[in-house]
Amino acid sequence: MPTSKRRHGRRHNQEKDTSAGRSSCWQTARPRFSTPTSITIPFGTSWNTRHYAWGSSRLSANTTGAAELSEDNSTLIANTVQSNSLRIVSSGSITNAANSTVSVTNNAAFTGTSLNLGFASGDNVQLGSFSASTTGAAELSEDGGTLIANTLQANSLRIVSTGAITNAANSTINVTNNASFTGVSLNLGFANGDNVQLGSFSSNTTAT
Repeated sequence: MPTSKRRHGRRHNQEKDTSAGRSSCWQTARPRFSTPTSITIPFGTSWNTRHYAWGSSRLSANTTGAAELSEDNSTLIANTVQSNSLRIVSSGSITNAANSTVSVTNNAAFTGTSLNLGFASGDNVQLGSFSASTTGAAELSEDGGTLIANTLQANSLRIVSTGAITNAANSTINVTNNASFTGVSLNLGFANGDNVQLGSFSSNTTAT
């Protein structure tokens, strides 16, 4: 975060260079990031990541702890997002770019108007577990097994997995319209304390 802010006429978000014991010039303040164990963009604030952090609404992150982002716009994941856990809250759609990598050890949670993750050319998406809340479609293609945890709520759902598709204990899956699953196998709704309600159901599995 900028270390100081001043206002003068039309200037905004500025800082003063006082190196060498003197005031030399004004320059636009930029956020500074070291190598953090986690990145948290404050929730409930008007924080525009296009201006402050990544530019053009492209998100990349590499953390050993949690990565959390709340964006007042659509969110595009580009390059690499690697973290222990991930939470993205967007006022628009959440997508990923071609050749991007999304690697999350534990839960990855997404909230937005829609989600389309893992369908870009050359991408690689691997999540420890998956949660989502969207007013539109939620679509996930994962390069591995898919575990649905906590809450998955969407108008429609499509999950494509190269492994098994399952849900965790006490999870809730609520899909207004069609829920479609493609994977090696599907085991949904048999976990202890779960709640599964689908408008309609489609699946394509290869296991016998």
